[in-house]
Amino acid sequence: MTKPQVQPSAAGPLSVARRPSPTPAAGRELALPGSPFPLGATLRGGGTNFAVASAADGVLLCLFDTSGAETQIPLVDYDAGVWHGFLPGVGAGQAYGYPRLWRL
Repeated sequence: MTKPQVQPSAAGPLSVARRPSPTPAAGRELALPGSPFPLGATLRGGGTNFAVASAADGVLLCLFDTSGAETQIPLVDYDAGVWHGFLPGVGAGQAYGYPRLWRL
């Protein structure tokens, strides 16, 4: 499968065609649409925006709780070479990583 097609829109010069939302597996959540900029993890009202520049076919964000349990969250929004998503309730000090990329 190819990356989403970037197309002009009334919302601005570029918008992204959102991939079909995957059904989360047990222990998986879905990110809400976020912002591609700034890169990294950015605290926003009520949660955190995650954005990572990658030419991969997909990016998987992993959150870790204090016991080390992992929650996997696919970032499904792709804009200007950046995979991104917003996670409500995720705050400062959250352990996270992007341990693997997958091909769709």
